[in-house]
Amino acid sequence: MWLAAPRGQRLARILTNQPVAARYGPVHGDPKTNQMTPYEDPMSPLNPLDVIEKEIAAALERAG
Repeated sequence: MWLAAPRGQRLARILTNQPVAARYGPVHGDPKTNQMTPYEDPMSPLNPLDVIEKEIAAALERAG
């Protein structure tokens, strides 16, 4: 999964309380075909929560 350019993306609009539609949002990218399709549920996490928790724990471990 890729996330399009940060300027104008949905998360930036949410964080700055801008009610207008975003120009960019989360998409699925197929590197073999270069096809980009919109993420079906942009309000759900891009990765499962257990994966996010493991990555945070690993980052904290590396930070010491």
